[in-house]
Amino acid sequence: MDGGVDAAEVMVTSSHDPGRVGASLAEQNMELRGRLDAERAEYRRKLNSYHDEQQRQALTVQKLHDKVATTKSFGKRRNCSSCLFARWQQQFAIACFSWQV
Repeated sequence: MDGGVDAAEVMVTSSHDPGRVGASLAEQNMELRGRLDAERAEYRRKLNSYHDEQQRQALTVQKLHDKVATTKSFGKRRNCSSCLFARWQQQFAIACFSWQV
């Protein structure tokens, strides 16, 4: 099975000795509680890891948004003449390239 306990494991082999049956069930109970505690701890570790990763991803996305906003505002604050000059340079480069072909 997949980590669970099947009926064969729960059944006690000796029904003649009642003291042994109680001890065997108590041992099984302790083992199952130990497994449950281990699985619970693993689940919590994975859940915490998932939450931490989500927070890191949200922080990264926020930083990216801030960077885009800063870049856009920088472009708006720039002097119009420099924007025109940059466009003129691009158009001139395209014109020179097409003239050479």
